[in-house]
Amino acid sequence: MAVLLLVGGCATGPAIAPRPEALEGCWIERLGRDEARTMRWFADGASWSGEASVFRNGAGRSLDLRLERSADGWRICAEAYGTTIQNSCAAAYFGPAPAALGDAWSEITVSAERLKMVARGPKAAPRVIIDAVRDGCD
Repeated sequence: MAVLLLVGGCATGPAIAPRPEALEGCWIERLGRDEARTMRWFADGASWSGEASVFRNGAGRSLDLRLERSADGWRICAEAYGTTIQNSCAAAYFGPAPAALGDAWSEITVSAERLKMVARGPKAAPRVIIDAVRDGCD
């Protein structure tokens, strides 16, 4: 599942123009007649709780996410039952990630109507995780 590439490593780094409040709500990327990716983000104290889902041919799979402050800026982690999954965190940047950045990272570009996340896992090329428009939360 593509959303699993959002995390993987323990890198952290400084945030660029942090605007996590723009994430709040629901997002959808329609990939075809029977396929879509969605994300939902809601404030959870000083952090943000999220859910990334992929729906294909009527079946869906989801991954819980957490976006939180780190010593060097922001990080995004996968969660299971409210607990961070070991080795699942990656540096998160609002805007372009630094060019020289190694290891794992996630780049978040968000506006009032658009959300795009690009992620790079350890030893993997960057790839678009979601390129979505705002959607009503069902």
